[in-house]
Amino acid sequence: MTQAAPVPSRSHEIRAVLLFLFAVLSALALLTYSAADPSLNSASSRGGILNRIGVAGAFGADFFFQVLGGAAYLLPVAFLVAALRSLRPPADERAPRWPGILGVVLLFVSVSALPAHFYPESFAPLGEPIPPGGVVGTLTSRALVSLFSDVGTVVILFSLLLIALIVTTRFTLAGLLRITASSLRQMVDALSGTIILRRERALRRREAAAHAAPETNPRIAVGREATTASSEADALEPPPGAASAAKPKIRRAKADAGTMELDLVPAQRPRPNAGGAYQLPPLSLLADPPPPLSGQTKEELFANASLLEAKLRDFDVEGRVTQVYPGPIVTMYEYEPAPGVKINRVVTLADDLALALKAPAVRVGGQIPGKAAIGIEVPNPAREPVHLKTILTSPAFREPSSPLTVALGKDIFGAPVAADLARMPHLLVAGATGAGKSMGLNVMILSLLFNTHPRDVKFLLIDPKRLELSVYEDIPHLIEPVVTESKKAGEALASLVAEMEHRYHLLAAAGARNIESYNAMIDAEPGDKSRGSKPADDRPPAERIPYVVVVIDELADLMMVSARRVEESIARLAQMARAAGIHLILATQRPSVDVLTGVIKANFPARIAFQTASKIDSRTILDSMGAEQLLGKGDMLFMPPGTNRLQRIHGAFVTEAEIARAVAHTKAQAVPLYGTLERIMAARAEAEAFAAQEAAAEERDDLYEKARAIVVSSRNASITHLQRRMRVGYNRAARMIEDMERDGIVSVPRGPNRDRDVLVPPDER
Repeated sequence: MTQAAPVPSRSHEIRAVLLFLFAVLSALALLTYSAADPSLNSASSRGGILNRIGVAGAFGADFFFQVLGGAAYLLPVAFLVAALRSLRPPADERAPRWPGILGVVLLFVSVSALPAHFYPESFAPLGEPIPPGGVVGTLTSRALVSLFSDVGTVVILFSLLLIALIVTTRFTLAGLLRITASSLRQMVDALSGTIILRRERALRRREAAAHAAPETNPRIAVGREATTASSEADALEPPPGAASAAKPKIRRAKADAGTMELDLVPAQRPRPNAGGAYQLPPLSLLADPPPPLSGQTKEELFANASLLEAKLRDFDVEGRVTQVYPGPIVTMYEYEPAPGVKINRVVTLADDLALALKAPAVRVGGQIPGKAAIGIEVPNPAREPVHLKTILTSPAFREPSSPLTVALGKDIFGAPVAADLARMPHLLVAGATGAGKSMGLNVMILSLLFNTHPRDVKFLLIDPKRLELSVYEDIPHLIEPVVTESKKAGEALASLVAEMEHRYHLLAAAGARNIESYNAMIDAEPGDKSRGSKPADDRPPAERIPYVVVVIDELADLMMVSARRVEESIARLAQMARAAGIHLILATQRPSVDVLTGVIKANFPARIAFQTASKIDSRTILDSMGAEQLLGKGDMLFMPPGTNRLQRIHGAFVTEAEIARAVAHTKAQAVPLYGTLERIMAARAEAEAFAAQEAAAEERDDLYEKARAIVVSSRNASITHLQRRMRVGYNRAARMIEDMERDGIVSVPRGPNRDRDVLVPPDER
């Protein structure tokens, strides 16, 4: 509910009327001032007074000019502003008023002192000579000159003027700098654009003179295969009435021509058979996608292409649209700039293009590989939803043999996109609230559930928000229950580091380089214990090692609770866990540098950015801008590993009911086997304790047994007593007493004298 504005009282209204009266009287008196009128310092011999306010106006104007000089012209303005503020009293009457009064005083002092410094003599702005600064300005200027010289006086006076303007008005230095920078940028762009435009016009005149033949119509091809050679047999004619104009032609793509495969899949090998009683979730659990929308007509595409060219031409950017690629969410216009046009000039016009095309956002991509053109992505009037079932049934997802193939969505051409998590090997996901980050995580998890057996892929799900991943509780793929507490998340990651080290011991013993070769040894020779050339022992038979996918839904919450421990564990896993089959998917809605530290980003070459709140967030996650111009609701930029070229993908969508059906089917097939990480950590702690005892035994003093006998026989556990009896140094005697305390021979020090009791009877020396 909005708060009503304060109503001025009668006293405020009376004050406003009086101040307005003073403003009018002072303005007329100052504007009609005449030196011939009588004043405080002179008498006039004339019979009439020229000042329109009479004797009071003549004396008042002369007084203010003598005191303030030219700054007296600010008095009517000050009275008028005070009158207007009286009509709008502040909400809090107790607010201090001294800052405003101080600002007005500084304003009059600085405005009166500046002309007094620059114009020592009188000047006549309205025909009558008046003193430049008056008594206030002259005294202030002389005092500052005597202390700071001429240059320092000018700097101080202008600084006081800026302070007065900031206090009394809405003037800000940031606004001034912003306006100045914008003006300079426009001047530079206009100057460079004029020079380039003149060159282009001269070049076009020469080309027109050399080639008298009419210009051929540019071709606008629709579809992914339009990037290669196109056949004229599939061409559609331009719209009626456009034969005389230079209208492009549109060619529709075939349904299967847009299938795209990322270079993220391993060499082909047989997909492991699920085996046993476990059955993968059928795709019938997912709803069938609705029929595709009709999309934009070719007339609308022609109109948008022409409008795009015309709008860029208004900003002195010459070029033409050569091809168009309609997609489910956006349409990409392939724009070929004229020679001499910089790409950055087109990039800076993204907001203007969005305004001209009535679009929520327009993204200008970089250069299209293999072409002298750039891509301008314009949202479609109606979005076509991308359903998960469409991606899971596509060849892009079914053909790769990796068990860690995850569905992402469709590219701007409408082709399904899938990626292999094993080749990434880790993925960083970021985006603003509501941009589709959690939906993207659900799509990736369901991709693995529909594709893998629990013995092949395991999950460690960390959800500090307790909302997004708790639906997957008790699925058989989990190695631990869904972690919802930030402190336990640090322990789980540390346990996973121990699991990674354990796996490396197994790989080293088997002579395998990675988890794929280790599992291949297990499948090829089940009778062998996979010990390599080492002799067999009584250890249990070796088993296949499953992949482990760690999904962290909100990294920022973990970094707030235990940043150092979480960062160290993530860094170790990201650096070393690839060969051990452990892969990380980190997600955050706050991609700041304190969350995505340099150590974390350096080990996550594959990144996904959903719509971000600012350019800074986009640069933090992708090292480049562009994510702030996305449309939200699953619209993402994907950076594959090994390249900095971004790919725009429209994320797949799955409903809560579909997730629930898939999870229920998975739970009905098997039960989770928890406790793996606890057993690893317990074994590791036991090994570390045993190693510490062995190290302590090896480092024990040679005189320890003799010292033990002396303490037990003398019943005196004093360090100085042992030092005198054995003639050793104090530090050495203290270490032996501490060893006896560890062995249970003497007690801990107690009392003010720090005495120790001997706990062993004399006969047990």
